[in-house]
Amino acid sequence: MLLNLLRNAIEELDGRDPALITIAARPVGDGMIEIAVSDTGPGISDEIRLELFKPFATSKEEGLGLGLNLSRSIIEDHGGELWIADYRPGRTRIAFTLRLATEQ
Repeated sequence: MLLNLLRNAIEELDGRDPALITIAARPVGDGMIEIAVSDTGPGISDEIRLELFKPFATSKEEGLGLGLNLSRSIIEDHGGELWIADYRPGRTRIAFTLRLATEQ
């Protein structure tokens, strides 16, 4: 999950200045953790945002557009959520939650 979000952020930052990626994690709610990836890329247009989690949706010239759709399915299968937390120009933040592992 995290690698997919990082790869997307790196691709969007190509040639941008500043090119910053931030990864943050924090506990939320009942045994859950939120992980967020932010970048200083171009943001996400409203048009793309509405389609972003659909199969084959992409704003890239190459690729299948399966990354976020598949990522969301995997996260949800593990009891979490994946969402666009911020998408304005100069700041994109995508976050997901997962249940913390417990010792057995």
